[in-house]
Amino acid sequence: LPWPPDPEHRNVATEQADPTSVAHLYRRLLAERHGSPALQLGDLELLDAPEGVLAYRRTQGDDVRVVAINFTDATVATPGLAGQVAVGTDPAHEQAPFGGTLGPDEAVILQP
Repeated sequence: LPWPPDPEHRNVATEQADPTSVAHLYRRLLAERHGSPALQLGDLELLDAPEGVLAYRRTQGDDVRVVAINFTDATVATPGLAGQVAVGTDPAHEQAPFGGTLGPDEAVILQP
């Protein structure tokens, strides 16, 4: 197999040391899914969203989560989506109210 690009930056030790790494994001996503019946077994409802954004609600009993993903390379306003950011591709926004916009290639799981 070919040697990976930037091995001094793309390795386990670097990923573990960086709280913004994909490895940490996956851990937070898995923990959120593990703790949420809605994300495991909930009903799915697609929500109205701007072009290039996928938004849906998962509901299981009293547990509700909203997932919004911006697939564009521009910041997009997402009117109608609100809640606390449980997990986001930008960990700086987690555990704070959702600001109503998604940056390029940004995704969030909201707890309304």
